Amino acid sequence: MIDPISLINGTRVSAPQNTSSDGKSFADILNGAIDQVNKLQDDALKNDVLLSTGNVSQLHDVMLASVKADLALELTIAIRNKALEAYQEIMRMQV
Repeated sequence: MIDPISLINGTRVSAPQNTSSDGKSFADILNGAIDQVNKLQDDALKNDVLLSTGNVSQLHDVMLASVKADLALELTIAIRNKALEAYQEIMRMQV
């Protein structure tokens, strides 16, 4: 009996790899992206503290850091919501 995964058009196919072209796994890439969002949030908080103590010379740098952190968090939440919707759609499929 021929394994359906092993032959497609006469070519042996292996299971998909969980690594990208640079050798990082999906989990590593996801953790890196979350760490970047966390770093943006921390930088914005530090700038807010500096602003409140009067130790900032450029207000626009504080605003830029806050907007970057906000946009990164909104994008992360949107990606999470899309992933959950996709998972729920897959779970609703009948096999």
